[in-house]
Amino acid sequence: MLARRDVRAGMCFVNSGQQTAREILDVDHEIVSYNAYDLNSGKLCGAPLQRAPKGQLIRWADREATEEEAARLQRKEVAAVFEVENSLPIETAPMVAVMAEAREEARRNSFTN
Repeated sequence: MLARRDVRAGMCFVNSGQQTAREILDVDHEIVSYNAYDLNSGKLCGAPLQRAPKGQLIRWADREATEEEAARLQRKEVAAVFEVENSLPIETAPMVAVMAEAREEARRNSFTN
């Protein structure tokens, strides 16, 4: 099992059973932003810039990705998908994630008030 301190931006972890890799983009307190890739093809799995609690990622990961596995990840595909879906350059991804989270929080609060 990974230690909490091992989860930081730039790291890449693997779940061998799912044949999936998660590349960590950002760690904000206890929330991890990542992109998920198929380990065999290197293609993006799901939407870019997914988020999960750090503890969930630690339980999910079997190990750190090897250099060869990390090199197979098709990161250019992520930039293209993000830019098409959001009409923004990939460099704005962290800002877009924060804005989406704030909108979701406001929506949740509007239902409780």
